[in-house]
Amino acid sequence: MRFRRRKRLWRNVLFLLIGLFGAYIVACWYLAKMYLSPPRERVPSMAAYTRVTDIINPPNWASPHLVAGKQTGDTLYVMVHGYRGTVAHWKEIGEDLMAKHKDVVLIEMPGHGDSPEDACGFGPKESDAVVTATKWALSRYHKRPKVVLVGVSMGGAAAWLATEKHPELFDAICTEGAYAKLDEAIDGWFDNRLAGGRYSLYPVKAFACRMSGIDPSKINPVEAAKHWRGKPALIVHCENDALMGESHAKRLAEASGGDLWVIENAEHAQGAGDARAEYVTCLLQLAK
Repeated sequence: MRFRRRKRLWRNVLFLLIGLFGAYIVACWYLAKMYLSPPRERVPSMAAYTRVTDIINPPNWASPHLVAGKQTGDTLYVMVHGYRGTVAHWKEIGEDLMAKHKDVVLIEMPGHGDSPEDACGFGPKESDAVVTATKWALSRYHKRPKVVLVGVSMGGAAAWLATEKHPELFDAICTEGAYAKLDEAIDGWFDNRLAGGRYSLYPVKAFACRMSGIDPSKINPVEAAKHWRGKPALIVHCENDALMGESHAKRLAEASGGDLWVIENAEHAQGAGDARAEYVTCLLQLAK
């Protein structure tokens, strides 16, 4: 009898462990799905901009004169928001630039805002959106303008990847809070949420890679930055960025030969809001 009770106990423990492991795998699968298709923020009023209807995917917002084919200046700013953001991230700075007679395109990233796509791509897919929007904008001009590419967080990484794909499209670049290497960034994200998260949440990474078809070890904006040397570049780091360490910014600056600007007391992706006037000044300087 004692042997049977002990056997039943171990069997129950085994079933419990199997159940817990199954729940863990399901939870990891769900998290991977959630990371690829994050909750969407509603796009606020964009009264100063015109919705671009002849780019089906992704949707974009642009300065009205540009959409009408009556560009106002000799500089085009292509602006890219980050993960879980919307075009509203650059709304105010874009308005400031338009007030200086500059043209602006704000790109909605795949899987965000009003995009018809149901998942993001953490960089490569977004870089294609950047290229598509830039080509559309340039088609509105009779004389090619200077093109300044501006991106924050994942949008910044996508911006660097876009310059590698089509360097001829861009004349200057500014990125804030961009990752240098996706693999490192993912490990940092997980560790930031849970001690040792890169290990305990590894199945989340594996599931996300399989769902998206991307290999994080091969997505390295810092390699793209190496091909940028000789062109104007500004790499922005927010001092209190707990998500993307300063090492990412320093490596991008060193690789590209660009300047590094550290915004004091700012958190991840908050630079544009915390230092709006300085940001606009820097973006105008990049186009000179």
